Amino acid sequence: MWWLLIGSALLLAGWGVLARKTWAEFLGIALAGLNAFTQLMFLGVYPGWSVAAMVVDGLIIYALTSRFDEFD
Repeated sequence: MWWLLIGSALLLAGWGVLARKTWAEFLGIALAGLNAFTQLMFLGVYPGWSVAAMVVDGLIIYALTSRFDEFD
């Protein structure tokens, strides 16, 4: 149930980012940060996947924050 809720929020944020909405940028940053934090729980079990996911989350946060002036 948790992953369905997060996936729905990510889908909503993705649509909002494509429409250049400010609320979607903040939602995307928050969800990427939450995902990077939760990957720490899986670091001992799946170290390669967890590190890769945290790197991708960092790139997402960087991409959303570096182009902040393009949003409404």
